[in-house]
Amino acid sequence: MLDPDPCLGDTVQPAYLQADAEVLEVSGIVLPGLIDAHCHLDKTLWGEWVPHSAADTLEDRIGNDRRRRGELGIPSEDRIVALLETMIAHGTTHVRSHTDIDPVVGLAGVEAVRDATERLAGRITVELVAFPQCGVLTDPRTAALLDEALASGVETIGGIDPAGVDRDPV
Repeated sequence: MLDPDPCLGDTVQPAYLQADAEVLEVSGIVLPGLIDAHCHLDKTLWGEWVPHSAADTLEDRIGNDRRRRGELGIPSEDRIVALLETMIAHGTTHVRSHTDIDPVVGLAGVEAVRDATERLAGRITVELVAFPQCGVLTDPRTAALLDEALASGVETIGGIDPAGVDRDPV
């Protein structure tokens, strides 16, 4: 029973507490699940070591990423599952994944992340952010893919510096 509410003069029980709820006896510290608010599950190389091969500019990092996708087998549903299982083991219960959307990869990253998440159903939730890393204006097909991603249930559209990638800050 909770302490009496000073305004109401009687004991108040929040609506989320139910009389028939299961009671667990625990000791130690109990915390809510952790949230990873920014990751790129579709590009994970979890379990593999790959040397850094891009120069330091954003443009070269993006280009290197695009050039090496096929060679590195990105996206990989199995590596996504392996990374999510490690996150779960360390207390993460929710992830927001910024997933590449562009004419080269299409929605393959979205599909791989969704399939991996389904394999772990009930253990972790994943919010998908459609991430047009290669810009929107640089290739008109990207905008249509973003619409397709939203229609398929992707919750959010992310972005990248439009002045740097699309060369149009407006």
